[in-house]
Amino acid sequence: MNKAKASNTSVSKLLMDFIDSYLAEKPVNEIDPELVKLKSEVAEMKQQFMQWQQQQYEMLGESAA
Repeated sequence: MNKAKASNTSVSKLLMDFIDSYLAEKPVNEIDPELVKLKSEVAEMKQQFMQWQQQQYEMLGESAA
């Protein structure tokens, strides 16, 4: 988290960048299926967080009105 803050980015972005970098270094037949699964799960969590965040903004807007 500290590294993400220092880099002015999110933890999920750092994780996705790391996974992408790791996968790029390996031939396709050597890619760990667990790592591919992890990348998918991180992307899904990011999407869920963005949806939750949008709902929070909408709720704040409704309560202000």
